[in-house]
Amino acid sequence: MNSNKIKRIFNKLKTIIDTEITLMDESGYIIESTDNEKIGNYDNNFKNVDLRKNLCQIGDYTYYFFNFVDGKKNVFSIKGKSEETKKLVEIIGIFLNADFNDVSQSELLRNLLINGIEDGDLEHLNKKFYIKPQTTMRALVIEVKENVMKELENLICHIYPNELYTKISNNLFCFVEKCSKDNDQYFIQIYDAIYSELFYEPKIGVGTVVDNIKDLSTSYKKAVKSIKLGKLFFQDRNIYYCKDFGLPTLINNMDIKSLEELYKDMNYNNIDEILSDSELVTTAIKFFQNNLNISVTAKQLFIHRNTLIYRLNKILKISGYDLRVFEDSINFKVAMFIHNYIK
Repeated sequence: MNSNKIKRIFNKLKTIIDTEITLMDESGYIIESTDNEKIGNYDNNFKNVDLRKNLCQIGDYTYYFFNFVDGKKNVFSIKGKSEETKKLVEIIGIFLNADFNDVSQSELLRNLLINGIEDGDLEHLNKKFYIKPQTTMRALVIEVKENVMKELENLICHIYPNELYTKISNNLFCFVEKCSKDNDQYFIQIYDAIYSELFYEPKIGVGTVVDNIKDLSTSYKKAVKSIKLGKLFFQDRNIYYCKDFGLPTLINNMDIKSLEELYKDMNYNNIDEILSDSELVTTAIKFFQNNLNISVTAKQLFIHRNTLIYRLNKILKISGYDLRVFEDSINFKVAMFIHNYIK
């Protein structure tokens, strides 16, 4: 467990306990305290504290030591020496020690993905679960409906019992893929397995490849962002890659008023007419997916080449954009993205 989590626990305790409470390291240096003037100083009573005991009382304070992952001890103190204070300190101490010692692989991984990881936790992760820090990997985030999550967990556990994965929330699940930079197999296999076994089409965000487990949080966050943007800009897909979101990211970072003005300048009334026609929209999307190749697009749409040319000419006549011309196709795609984003 990292120091950030210790501080979060401590801050929650401060809101519950209506007395002075202080957190310090094993040298007596005060990390946090409800008395702000004490932060950054040393506890004057600490030289009299018996380090061999978990709990001791000195002056007006009760002290409790709890183990940290690297073998060192942290200390918290509460002002007071009554039996009630002592019992409260012991209860908090039991909770902290249990939380540090019994954390599961899934909990550690989830914390790593959401909050990042520090060297102490990294060493603990390596020792307890035999995970090498220097490993090429990436995060695959799987989004499903809440009622499918339990089935998804069971399926992944059955297919990949020795891999790293964890439930993030009621509809987000993360699978850690050990991979090379050109390996695109796992997420396709996972998608196919979910589709065939659960009869469900998940959304999968593919994070960037990293060379160290410390950077896995970055890969995870990019995968989550890919799903968010993918559902807005690529509604015909279920698997999203970070590398495809250059233009959508730019649009996402613009304010709505600027987007609306840009869309209006792009002959939006006529483009709206096209985007309300499912046949023309499908034609445009397939044409873009096949790099403006008429023959391949016609084959995938199961239509004659001349039929495709007729539809492209219809789009040109309505919007003024000829999708066979690279610059026009880019502008039209931008207009489609803005339309989907605003709507």
